Amino acid sequence: PLWFEAGEILAKHLGESTSAEERLMKALELDPHHLPSLKALVDLYKEREDWGRAQRTLLEAEHHTQNRLEKIELLLEAARVREERLDQPEAAAEVYAQVLSIDPEHVEAGGRVAKAWVDGGRYSEVVGVLEMLVRKVDDRLEKARYCAWLAQVATKLGDAKKAAKNY
Repeated sequence: PLWFEAGEILAKHLGESTSAEERLMKALELDPHHLPSLKALVDLYKEREDWGRAQRTLLEAEHHTQNRLEKIELLLEAARVREERLDQPEAAAEVYAQVLSIDPEHVEAGGRVAKAWVDGGRYSEVVGVLEMLVRKVDDRLEKARYCAWLAQVATKLGDAKKAAKNY
């Protein structure tokens, strides 16, 4: 904890990001599972706009927590970085899919993965996600979009009954 505390002071109060990173890395040498050190490193990397390191560290942090909600939040943040900062929508979709494996009813992750999978032609994989979104989303415009996607996907998969139901 002392290396972590030193890193936090250097980063937050003295603006010494390089020295802070060194201290946080030492904290992780002593305890590779120290989540606060990993999160502090993420903050440093985001401040530097080192998005590759930020998303890798977020994914590493996710592996070191057993808390379901914390896992989801870390994965969502890593996926957003991949999608919005690194322009890697396919890689982001895989991380959003990890969120769905933890919480199959997660609307944000479902919406993001559905778009990527529909765009990527992964029709058989996206059906369940689209059905969940049609069921869970309250906004009428969003629901209509997901119904249309589900109908298009069902058509491509040869399921005329499901397609007709969602058009």
